Amino acid sequence: MEVTRLGLVLPDDLSHADWLRIGGKVTETVASAMWIMGDWLVFGHKHYGDSLWHGRTPIELYDRLADETGYASGTLQNARMVCARIPRSRRRENVTYSHAQEIVARCDSQEDIEGWVDYVSNERPSTKALREKLRRDTATERSEADDVGVTSFLEVARQFARDFNANRTEVSPIMRAELRKILKPVLEELR
Repeated sequence: MEVTRLGLVLPDDLSHADWLRIGGKVTETVASAMWIMGDWLVFGHKHYGDSLWHGRTPIELYDRLADETGYASGTLQNARMVCARIPRSRRRENVTYSHAQEIVARCDSQEDIEGWVDYVSNERPSTKALREKLRRDTATERSEADDVGVTSFLEVARQFARDFNANRTEVSPIMRAELRKILKPVLEELR
């Protein structure tokens, strides 16, 4: 068996049992790719950060690593942050990297992170359901009892800013489209 950048080369005499085992390993590896990348970056920061980068990983390094790995610089920085905030010893088998990313983006304290990791491990929500619960439960302003679900532009803008500051270094095309969708009705109303 050989793994290359272009795919997997399997021997013709591979047994069915080995073929199934390899499929399981491939699935496991793909699902853990961002954890692996993040752990690799945490290691580099920990072992070489002070001696080579004076404690701060330079953006130029992330740009170089982006060229070498094919991942965007922001994706790599985010992977390092997620893995640093949820070290391997604190992870759970059924808490995906996507779940962890949502948790880290919205929680400040390690205690809160631990609580949310436990919640996901026990309740097994989808990433989307977790995101919505995190937004509701970590909101700085609570809904009033007679709230009919209409969110003010100001609150939407605040949430956008919190999301942006929590896990982005630049505005992606998706975020730009979301911002346009939010601002369009407001701008039309001002005309």
